[in-house]
Amino acid sequence: MGARHHVSRATGSRCYLKTISQGVLGMERITVDIRRLIGRDATNEIAERYIHLMDQLSPGKYGDVTVQDMVRYIAGSVPEGIYIFGGFSKGKLVAVESIFWLNQPRGWEAQLHNVVIDKPSRGKGIFHQLMDFAKAFATDEYPKTKGRPSYKMTFTSKPGADEKYLGEGFVAWEQGYRWDIVRKAA
Repeated sequence: MGARHHVSRATGSRCYLKTISQGVLGMERITVDIRRLIGRDATNEIAERYIHLMDQLSPGKYGDVTVQDMVRYIAGSVPEGIYIFGGFSKGKLVAVESIFWLNQPRGWEAQLHNVVIDKPSRGKGIFHQLMDFAKAFATDEYPKTKGRPSYKMTFTSKPGADEKYLGEGFVAWEQGYRWDIVRKAA
């Protein structure tokens, strides 16, 4: 399981790439390449897949979002501190997750949003891969660029998703769920 940075020649943007291969025992595994969606990803095909995935998360909520709206969003209207990641299998976008960053007195707080896996790809180890990726990004990658540590990742989930997050080390708290970042002493 490796991680590397890649600078896009087209946009000059730094992308965080990680490929993980894990699955649920006894089930088909899907290996996903998780990377930040940036300008080069602003294609009609990816925009259509993104809308399709978000509609699975919140049916009807994205009905008025056009492919061109999503292309513009991916191409650069994403504000600083918001990272949209896509999970690709065989070149197809099959999962997304977003991390929003808040600058808090104790350090950076990562807020996990919009975690969704395409229905035909569920139960094949992708959720675990997304969570491992989010934890690694929240612990190491983003805080390095900002000079301050992060201290937790939080999220709220839809009913029925709780067990998945609890199984990934998150704990329930008054505002949803959180994963506390534990730092090793140097």
